[in-house]
Amino acid sequence: MQEVTLAILNPVATIEIAGVKPAERIGDLSNKRIGLSWNRKARGDVALRKIGEVLKRRFSGLECNWFEMQTSIALVPEQIEFLRQLRNDVIISATGD
Repeated sequence: MQEVTLAILNPVATIEIAGVKPAERIGDLSNKRIGLSWNRKARGDVALRKIGEVLKRRFSGLECNWFEMQTSIALVPEQIEFLRQLRNDVIISATGD
């Protein structure tokens, strides 16, 4: 009879998480322009529209601009730069699911 050896390995990997600096906060949203960016994932549009409604009631002169991205992934730097060029003071992005 031949001897068989079985090696048992730990399947848990060590992960490294890089820190991300939060976006700068602006104090008051009154008279600001907000870009509402939706990447077409299910129900993300519903959440963004509700956020826009609530913010408009809360802050006078607030303008909300609606954007539908062509990809279902999170915003990439090129898309963020595009939204900035449209002179939005703040960008809110929802992905749905």
